[in-house]
Amino acid sequence: MSTKRPGSYNLYTANQFLYKSTDEGANWTKISPDLTTNDKAKQKTEKSGGVTGDNTSAENHCTIFTLAQDPRNEDIIWVGTDDGNLQYTNNGGKTWANLSERIWATGVPKNAWISCIEVSAANANQVFVTLENHMYGDHKPYLVSTSDAGKTWKRMQSAEWTGFAHVVRQDPQNPELLFLGTEMGLFISLDGGANWMRSKYQNLPWYTLVRDLKISTSGDLAIGTHGRGIYVLDNLSSLRALAKSDLNKEVIFYPVKAFVYDVSPQTPSGYGNLEGWTAGNKAYLPAFEYYLKERSSQAVKIMIYDSKGNKIKDLNGGTAKGLNKVYWGLDQNPCKVATGGFTAGSPVLFASVIGPRAPIGTYKAVISIGDKKFEQSFQLLENPAKGFTTAKLDLLFKQTMRLFTVQEELYYLVDSLNKRMTALKKIETRTANEERILQQLDSLRKEIIETNRKTVFFDEFKYRRRLSDVYIALCTSLEPFSPSKTGAIEVLEQEFALIKREFERLR
Repeated sequence: MSTKRPGSYNLYTANQFLYKSTDEGANWTKISPDLTTNDKAKQKTEKSGGVTGDNTSAENHCTIFTLAQDPRNEDIIWVGTDDGNLQYTNNGGKTWANLSERIWATGVPKNAWISCIEVSAANANQVFVTLENHMYGDHKPYLVSTSDAGKTWKRMQSAEWTGFAHVVRQDPQNPELLFLGTEMGLFISLDGGANWMRSKYQNLPWYTLVRDLKISTSGDLAIGTHGRGIYVLDNLSSLRALAKSDLNKEVIFYPVKAFVYDVSPQTPSGYGNLEGWTAGNKAYLPAFEYYLKERSSQAVKIMIYDSKGNKIKDLNGGTAKGLNKVYWGLDQNPCKVATGGFTAGSPVLFASVIGPRAPIGTYKAVISIGDKKFEQSFQLLENPAKGFTTAKLDLLFKQTMRLFTVQEELYYLVDSLNKRMTALKKIETRTANEERILQQLDSLRKEIIETNRKTVFFDEFKYRRRLSDVYIALCTSLEPFSPSKTGAIEVLEQEFALIKREFERLR
């Protein structure tokens, strides 16, 4: 971005010289002398001994490899070369200062390749530089920084690092939050580089080769890897909060951001063998994030309560040391479903593991670890633009809960029915009336439960199955049943009333 022409951009390209364009590349101006060592011994690519040169000119040496313009002042430019020079100008290229010897004084090998320059967005005098020397068999990561515009430099080191360094980035909102990408992983510092940890956050592969990093204005970290695609660490707000937290606390449960009702894009999926290596998309769900000082030896439970204090959902949390994230699928705990019969592959089985969709409102999340509890309140907000209004979601919830209630009442009824039949079967010499009641109870059970279904290739549409079909349709729906469909709910309620009346008669 140009700091002299608001709304305009500067483009830069380089070989051994630096060039600048202010008209989107139509015209270019050379703004530097040769900024490399111009070591002729490193420029004999034609004398390869018969080895064909790479068509990407990879063997070219003594070239500018990276550069950075100060975001506040376009006259301040930093340039790094592949033969170890770090060049600096504060007058738009009129004069240049070679600062490489100051870096070498920190213990960095002389002429190490400068792979990245990061100018701080918070402090004009703070700059971070990564260097690598692997072409000489040295795979150590090198990272240096200055806080006085290059006058003095400090080398950062960590036993956590593996692989030579490719890129460093500083969070524009919290300058204490740093990211380092190396040949063997992504590393994070929460304290300005004093301490580092390998990132295992959001399932990023531990030893992935990180080539580039970019922090978006939306607060996400894009990670460019070598041969492993692009990863995105969604929402750095928790890491930013973590950098400001007292990490001596055993547990920190961060505030839960209000969730504007939405769903992930619904798109057809292709065949797995044609999709290649892909990761899941960003989750459009409320997230609970918490920090554990040490790995928990006890189970971490998350309980969600509605505004009336009713517990509606139980979730299992991670026990890993550091930052943990758990998503809530906006569903409630599933209902009890009448047992019995062969349910594999049946909607009856699915009905026992899904719950009603939560409506708009205020909720409370409680994390329980042993006898310690931590809580945060949060809100689900309506999203009229997407069709998720309070009225629609309330109606959907009420419709679903009608069948939720029937499912649970049916569960207890069948349980009582089974116990009654078991008690009658234990009577060795049953009276004629007891035998008649037993047969009638069995007939009633066969009208409720799919007793003849023995495999996934055969089905019966008994009451429990019909009830589960409609219940699942409501649980997975994004809008309430229309008036023409609500008749299905009424029919199922009426059928259950008849079943209940018949069971009461036989008891």
